[in-house]
Amino acid sequence: MSSKGPWWAHFLRQRRQSWKDIAKEVFRPCFLLTLVVLIVLSMLLSHIWAFEYAGVHSLEILQAAIPAVTAKYARIVSITPEDYREVFGELIDAAHLDLAIDRILEFDPALVVVDLDTSARRFRQLKQREKSKVIWARDADEEIKGHKLELSLRPVRGNMDSSGIYWGLALYPRSLDWTIRTYRRTYTVGTASKPALHWEAAIRFCDANGTRFMSACANVEAIARKEKDQAEPSGDELTVPILHARYAFEHWRLGDILTKTNAKASSNSDLARKIVLLGGSYSPQDRHQTPFAVLDGVEVVASAVEAELNPQGQREMGLGAEIVLKVFLALLIAVTHHFLRPSYALLATMGLLTFLIFFGSLVAAFFAAYRADFVPFLVGILIEQLYSSAV
Repeated sequence: MSSKGPWWAHFLRQRRQSWKDIAKEVFRPCFLLTLVVLIVLSMLLSHIWAFEYAGVHSLEILQAAIPAVTAKYARIVSITPEDYREVFGELIDAAHLDLAIDRILEFDPALVVVDLDTSARRFRQLKQREKSKVIWARDADEEIKGHKLELSLRPVRGNMDSSGIYWGLALYPRSLDWTIRTYRRTYTVGTASKPALHWEAAIRFCDANGTRFMSACANVEAIARKEKDQAEPSGDELTVPILHARYAFEHWRLGDILTKTNAKASSNSDLARKIVLLGGSYSPQDRHQTPFAVLDGVEVVASAVEAELNPQGQREMGLGAEIVLKVFLALLIAVTHHFLRPSYALLATMGLLTFLIFFGSLVAAFFAAYRADFVPFLVGILIEQLYSSAV
């Protein structure tokens, strides 16, 4: 070892006074202006679909590897193509639908959600079932008026008059690529707020079982109170993100239940005290693209119900936390370029970018549902540092 000592001791002696220089570097008008401009631009561009889509899609690819969570509160009774042909004769009518609902009710479910189109006049023959355990899906016509989407209700159970029954809108908001990424809790019809099908089911379930399932219903009841107290609830209270809402459901085939109509249903079955959704898997028109897979409409509603009662993830990182993170990363790059020569600083920064893109995005996808839109921001800071080193 030479009299000059080890290389790292020499490096520290040379850089002992550098922290003062770093402060001067950070407070340079050019650096501060670049930092502010890049933060503002990244915030604005991240909400433009052309820039947002890559981050959204990459996050969904990562989350597709997350195993589905077994559903606790929702169960599905599917009308398969065979059921549609053999039970209903390829036309769902009131008599056979009543038979199916009555049979499901024998298993003592908490609720039966009928996710079927009952707008046709033939469904006026359905049993009344006023204030019962049954919740009906209702559709609405959409029309653009003055750059604003307006909804007009369609009949339910063959009638426009829906007094005495529970119902919710079976609508699914789609992104520009026709993928369902959020569940909306309520919709504005005229001047009134109407519940989505899954939200009506969650509210009715908690009204009847809130004391038994306090942990599941606490958030539902809190949001329902806010909706009554606030004229215009916030966006977070109106929607539920699909990310971290991937569930595995127990499917019952309707034909398997109806073929044993004479057998006594057990109150200890897997349908007892659950929210049972009756819907079809026979129609390709009722299949919807989600971040995880193409799902039947009844599976989309069941996932939304389960997400309300059994949430599995967190919302995206808040604006304040995102700004703090970007400022910290900008300072980290500035320090790196101060201590190292430009070529080594460039390699170190590129290594940081690689780490953030692959490992950081993976961790964020699994634990925070945060889209890593900070990569363009870091590239901008890197360019500023390289320019400063060259002049």
